[in-house]
Amino acid sequence: SMSKSGPRLLSLFDKKEKISPLRVPVEQYRNNLYAIASAVENAGANTLFVVAPYKFSNEAKQRLVSTGYLTYNDNATSLHREYLKEVLQMSDIEGCYIANAATIFSKTESDEPLLHRDGIHLTDIGHNLMSEILYSSIKDIK
Repeated sequence: SMSKSGPRLLSLFDKKEKISPLRVPVEQYRNNLYAIASAVENAGANTLFVVAPYKFSNEAKQRLVSTGYLTYNDNATSLHREYLKEVLQMSDIEGCYIANAATIFSKTESDEPLLHRDGIHLTDIGHNLMSEILYSSIKDIK
C-alpha cells in the first residue's frame, strides 16, 4: 500500500511468487493425473503415463521464458523433475503404467537432435524414438 511518502516497506516484501500462466502448480498437476487415471479406470482401461524427456541448455531456458512456460527465476531442470516425480508416483496405482521416455532419451546416442532447441519438444527423430517407446510399453501392458 502507499503512504504519502511512497510504498510501505511491507508491501515491497509481500510479493507472491509468480507462476507461469502456461503452467499449472504441481498440486493441480497431480490432481489432474489422478483425474485422468480415474476416468480411464471408469472406462475399463489402463493408463500409460509418459515421463517426458528434456534437455535444458541455456538457450532452451531463455526460449521457455520468452514463450511464457517459465519465469526468469525458475530452474527449468528442477521444476521439470518436480512434475516428472508426480508422473512416476502414478505407477503405485493399479492400472497405471509408466513409459520412462526421459531415461531412454538421455541414454540414446544420435547424430541428430532428439529434442528441439526448447529442450522439451520432439524432433522428427525424437518422435520416431517416442513411437518405439510407446509401442514397447503398450505391448507390455497386460
